[in-house]
Amino acid sequence: MTQGRMTQEYVDAGRRVQPRGLDPAQPVLSDAGDTPRGVRTRLIVGVAWTIVVSVLGQGSAFLCMLISARLLGREDYGKLAMLLSLVGTLANFAGVGLGLTVIKFLSELRCHAPDRAGRILGLCSVVTATSTNRSSGVCCASCKGMAYEPV
Repeated sequence: MTQGRMTQEYVDAGRRVQPRGLDPAQPVLSDAGDTPRGVRTRLIVGVAWTIVVSVLGQGSAFLCMLISARLLGREDYGKLAMLLSLVGTLANFAGVGLGLTVIKFLSELRCHAPDRAGRILGLCSVVTATSTNRSSGVCCASCKGMAYEPV
């Protein structure tokens, strides 16, 4: 096999498969980018982007909390912190672990059964929207009691 565009047949999962473009009638189980070198590069790039997004997200949230604390004062910031804690707790229930489900099934089915992968993605979207709406309703219902201050 040669690097870059592959010109020979290769074996994947016990079957002989030709690279894309040589025989369009034959299924392609993996692209030329799925060689070990390509997977390693994609993994490194993915991890790097995850770290960058995580640092930027956490940093901006911390900066917003500092600004909010200065603007609101101790008592009002305590109310905001309690509300954000409730929203964070409800968000954990709203997700119901669907992220891992989507990653597992879509990675397995994206090439072999794209129609089934689409149905799984649609189901996860519906479940997420439903649980998010219910969690939002609980949050709105409980905020009224939290906002009450005796005179």
